[in-house]
Amino acid sequence: MVHRFAQFWFLALVVLALQGCPATNPVREAQTLDQKGYALYGMFVVFEEQAASLKLQGVLSESAQDKIREIDGKAKPLADKLLDALTEVSTIRRALEKGESTQEKLQIAVANLDQWILNAEPEITALINFVEKN
Repeated sequence: MVHRFAQFWFLALVVLALQGCPATNPVREAQTLDQKGYALYGMFVVFEEQAASLKLQGVLSESAQDKIREIDGKAKPLADKLLDALTEVSTIRRALEKGESTQEKLQIAVANLDQWILNAEPEITALINFVEKN
């Protein structure tokens, strides 16, 4: 429970950093793989919300809305899998601390997380770039 609370606050801080300082890239600033994953997911959440806001404000052309739907359609499933992988790593770490898991399981989960970050980053970056240009 405490670990989940810490994850929430880390993600909240990422979101605040993104909103308050657009020049900051938390993915580049991340010092661990977990931080990079949460930063990337946080960026997805912020920019997906900005895309929805732009649409609601009526400032996007029909073609821009179509493009955002296309980009988001690629990014969202990957972002969801990224969050699943982050949760799995966190769960295994807690279990390992209690002696209820193995280092091998953690290594597999971390490798899986690394792969989801690699898969998700280009699609999330495409969403970010498109929203920033509009």
